[in-house]
Amino acid sequence: MSDVVAISASRGAYRETADGSLEVKIIIDPRFKDDFHRIFREKDMRVALAPLIPKAAGLDIHTTEIATKTPNRLAQAMHLDGYFRNPKLWTGMEIAEVYKQDDHKKYVETLPCCGTKFAKHINCDGDVVGHHVKTSANSGVGIKPPHWYLVPLCHNHHMTWAHGSHAGSATHEDRHEVLLPHAVALTANQMKVYVKKLIGISSLSEITIELLNTFEEEIFGEVVHKYE
Repeated sequence: MSDVVAISASRGAYRETADGSLEVKIIIDPRFKDDFHRIFREKDMRVALAPLIPKAAGLDIHTTEIATKTPNRLAQAMHLDGYFRNPKLWTGMEIAEVYKQDDHKKYVETLPCCGTKFAKHINCDGDVVGHHVKTSANSGVGIKPPHWYLVPLCHNHHMTWAHGSHAGSATHEDRHEVLLPHAVALTANQMKVYVKKLIGISSLSEITIELLNTFEEEIFGEVVHKYE
């Protein structure tokens, strides 16, 4: 689960619809694009809006409290660089026995079938299993991808869609543009959970260079990041 629960954006033009509602254009800060996709996964999900500067909105700052905190630039840089999506980190965590592939397999198989999101034309049926998403880089003849590339699929979605070869089965684009990013996101999120546990912080917003250095020295035997 991502630490980010709110993102910065700007209000654009709006128009009033026939039922009196306001249709507002929201411009997302590009730094928070990935967070936007993680937080707002459904098209019509309900959201809450609040101005970041109360005075500019004509609000009484003595009676209206809006929580703000200084952004942690290191945490933002780690997200933007895909720090938790790096297979080198995954390997280091496994070697250090902090979070291993078998742990991840068990975790993925506790999740609901993702076929309900990516292949709605097929009904769910049967127990959820971990499906390995293959790429030219993570597999080969007789070589199965690491468990880091697992996604949860029920038996029906697994056999009919993911491994099917008929009309309606998963396409090359489904596998590489939908399932692969989902598998990487699941692993990255779990890596972040266990990195925070090992460092001893509850939120990535608490990370410091010193804490990150200590973590990497424990996992890799040296500091490997390039942050200042």
